Amino acid sequence: MAAFYHPWDARYNRPIVGGRVTNPITGEVEVAGEMFVAGPPSIQVIWVNLCLSSTSSGWGTIAASLNCTIDDALIQIAQQVKDGLYSIVSLNASAYSLTIMCKSTTTGEEIRQNIHTLRHNLHGDRDEEQELPNLSDGAIPAASEVTGGPSSGSPGLEENNIS
Repeated sequence: MAAFYHPWDARYNRPIVGGRVTNPITGEVEVAGEMFVAGPPSIQVIWVNLCLSSTSSGWGTIAASLNCTIDDALIQIAQQVKDGLYSIVSLNASAYSLTIMCKSTTTGEEIRQNIHTLRHNLHGDRDEEQELPNLSDGAIPAASEVTGGPSSGSPGLEENNIS
């Protein structure tokens, strides 16, 4: 089963320990900011739909944090491909990051529901208890640019349509 995530301060991309974070420039220990990201062992996953057009009701970019190993995430992604949710054009994976360039004609609601199911399969009952920050503003951000707070109704999941 997946491990719990460790929150990192989004400003400095450093772990939060006891509500405090070390400023990497000054070396001073400061109170952690309100913005955080899920640090290791959490995986940041970004799906980019290459089939989006100005007339479609599809989706553009969706990001989520998954608390699992990269192996478990890839198994769940393979199941989504097998189920016909999307086809993979390009996939880039590392221990803590997964970017999926895909083609899909599903609606935004369909993809959100399927990603929610994927997270539930990986997290079990904890999925609803843990809200993780979002990572989508149309580009793949650096950790210091990430802000928290879900906007799509699914914890740790955000959609951004690109016209």
